[in-house]
Amino acid sequence: MNNKSKQSASNQSRLEKALMINRGKITINRNGYVSLDLNSREVLSSIKSQIKKLEGIKI
Repeated sequence: MNNKSKQSASNQSRLEKALMINRGKITINRNGYVSLDLNSREVLSSIKSQIKKLEGIKI
């Protein structure tokens, strides 16, 4: 297995893990469009947490 194949397998593995962890919180359609379940408290909490981390960034 060459480096490109190993990297592809690793990327696929990470994607599969992320999809399993986030099952029910996200939807991915056939075109690759990702939708978040904004009715999920966990999703909203995660979004708020990420926004808070960005508050200190100065442009």
